Parts: sequence; C-alpha cells; structure tokens
Amino acid sequence: MGAGVPPSVERSEAPDRVRDVSRQRLDPHVSLDQGAAVPSSSPVRVRPMVAEDVPQVIEIERRAFSTPWSGKAFRDLLEHDEVLLRVLEVPDGEAVDQEGEHRVEGSGAATPPEGEDSTARGAVAGYAVTWALGREGELANFALAERYRGRGLASWFLDALLAEIRERGVRTLFLEVRASNEPALRLYRTIGFQEVGRRSGYYTHPPEDALIMLKEL
Repeated sequence: MGAGVPPSVERSEAPDRVRDVSRQRLDPHVSLDQGAAVPSSSPVRVRPMVAEDVPQVIEIERRAFSTPWSGKAFRDLLEHDEVLLRVLEVPDGEAVDQEGEHRVEGSGAATPPEGEDSTARGAVAGYAVTWALGREGELANFALAERYRGRGLASWFLDALLAEIRERGVRTLFLEVRASNEPALRLYRTIGFQEVGRRSGYYTHPPEDALIMLKEL
C-alpha cells in the first residue's frame, strides 16, 4: 500500500531519497482484513519507529511485498522530520487471540505513557510510513505481520495514525493501492477513503494499475 497525489494537485516535493523509496506498494496477496474490533485498553500501542526496530520491520516487509524496501531505506527515512515512521507494538512473543483479547493502551498516541521505560520494547506487529507535507499527506507504506491480521489491529492502527497526522496539520491524505487488493480496499473504504483516480500500469511484479484514494481529515 502506498501513497501518491494526482498530477493536478500541487504539493511540495520531499527530498529525492525520501521520494524514491515511496514507489513500492502492497502486493495483491497481502491481507489486511478488518476483523473484530480491538477492545479498549491494552499493552498494544503505536510508537515511533527506532533503528532497533528495522530488523523486525524488514522481516514483515519481505513477507508482504514482492519488491521490498531495504533496511537502509528505512534507516535513512528515520532522519527526515517530514516522514512519520510508526510501529504497532505488542508484548514480546505474544499473539492476539481470536477474540482480540488485548487492551489498547490510551488513544493510540505515538509516545510511551508517562513513567514508562521507552527502552522496554515488545514485538513489532506492523508499521506505517507517512509523508506529512504541509496540509497534504501520503500513506507510503503500511503492513501487518500475517499472524496479527484479521484481529481489528489494522483499522485501529490506521485510526491512531490518522489522529496523529491530523494533529500535525495534514488535512488531505492520499494513498495508492493495487486495483486487485480487495482486502486493503475494503479496509480503506471502511475508514472513509474514496477512489479519486487510477494510474495505468503503475505497479510491477506483477504489472497492475494503481487506484488513487483520498481521505479528508
């Protein structure tokens, strides 16, 4: 899954090394089923990605994408203020069960609760990369590890991300998704994204059109 802005929309350009890695998007086999709602309190949290997370992120990336980003690409993006890199963290070694028996901590804030040791990290269940460029944003990369799909975590993660970028002043969020990626399309439509265009032959491995979607925040 990724982001892009229709040619008619004016926008500021990100630095080349930021813009270049945004070209790879979700493959149609990736499942992001919404699943059951996540209960209202838990050790599950959204926080900023750090360099120590990259090995876990790359493991998810390689399983989710036919043309995965490199570890260097993620590490380079960590140096850019206009790029929000977030991870969905769960207790280390713990899976969400079929009933979603986890409490979601707070409102999805991207910082640890007051007094919590920020170095005590759990397992990375998913991650997101978003450009925040003035009033416009792009969801450039989003994936969950397969074992955590179908539990409501994808929609909760996106809700937390949307709340954060709205606070940063972003008012319009774009993304691109393979036209055949029905699980992702269902998820995006459920949280309010609308199709606004199509890029013919945008994807490779395999070749496919990209649907451009938009959400007003």
